Amino acid sequence: MPWFWSNQGDLRIQIVGVSDGHDDLVVRRSEDRITVLYYRDGVLIAADTVDNPRDHNAAKRALANGQTIDREAAADIEVPLKSLVRPV
Repeated sequence: MPWFWSNQGDLRIQIVGVSDGHDDLVVRRSEDRITVLYYRDGVLIAADTVDNPRDHNAAKRALANGQTIDREAAADIEVPLKSLVRPV
């Protein structure tokens, strides 16, 4: 599973998976962090995060284990992503 991280000034950018070919996405945004989850045919294929290591780790774990994250529930920033991981 490809992944990448970079510190740009005060920001920590983390990417996991490959978002090419996605047909849907979910944006989770709070005042100081953002997560973009990319889906193809309803299945998670990648995630980009800025200052959100918990979401990055949940997405990375799901992708590495052939799982997905529930798309509809993921839109709620108050719900931890790790609680939404499920089999494909």
